[in-house]
Amino acid sequence: IAKASRLYANNAPEFLRTHPVTSNRIADAISRANIHPYRQRPDSPEFFMVRADLRQRSFADPKQAVAHFQATLASKRYRDEAGEHYGYALALLRNHQAKLASLQAHNLLAANPSNLFYIILNARVDAALGRVKTASAALESALGIYPGNIALTSYYAQIAIEHSQVTDKTASYLDKTLEYHKDDPSIYALRSQVAAALGQRADSYLFLAESRFLQGEIESAVQQLGVALRTEHFDSYSELRLRSRLKELKTELAADQILKKEKQDKEHGHD
Repeated sequence: IAKASRLYANNAPEFLRTHPVTSNRIADAISRANIHPYRQRPDSPEFFMVRADLRQRSFADPKQAVAHFQATLASKRYRDEAGEHYGYALALLRNHQAKLASLQAHNLLAANPSNLFYIILNARVDAALGRVKTASAALESALGIYPGNIALTSYYAQIAIEHSQVTDKTASYLDKTLEYHKDDPSIYALRSQVAAALGQRADSYLFLAESRFLQGEIESAVQQLGVALRTEHFDSYSELRLRSRLKELKTELAADQILKKEKQDKEHGHD
């Protein structure tokens, strides 16, 4: 033990050699810590909403999700009532009961009109009920307050795509969001679908390749542009853009393959 103590003393970090941790100092530290009692921070409303959403998604059958939330609300077995109603509304929406979901969504939004979760929920319900213009207008209004918000932009674009309501404005909102979030693959994927709906084929391929690239799927991105150039006819400017990006991606792919090989060689070297 004495020998081990001497070895530790010689190899201890410099701070511990110059500031030894004695029993008195430990007792003093504990005493100071006890002066400040532990205070648990309450969970945010957003936490309960995300948790309720995950819970309703955990049911493969939406009918079971609906029944679950009906039971918890009836028995008051929940930690946050608003979060529980939010989960119930999402379950109803997934079960194609948009009218019932509308009542839940409306009550939640009336109680908290600036809550983005509730704004998006109401827009989704409106779209499901065929009120696409109302849904889009609500999301546009929210985007005026929260420009570049990923969730708002994503649902705005999804609703436009699903209901064949894509316009240049849809593309504009996605482009604005990309100014704030240049590395978000989901926005690029949506932008690709919007470009396709607008007949902008070259842009559609470029945005989709970018989405794949940002997900680390470089080879898939290369294949996307390769297929586009082999199977489609583009004007000279569009073709130049596609070939230029393809060349860059091939360079990235080659570098990535070299790194992977070096990593494999190192791992085999340690075996």
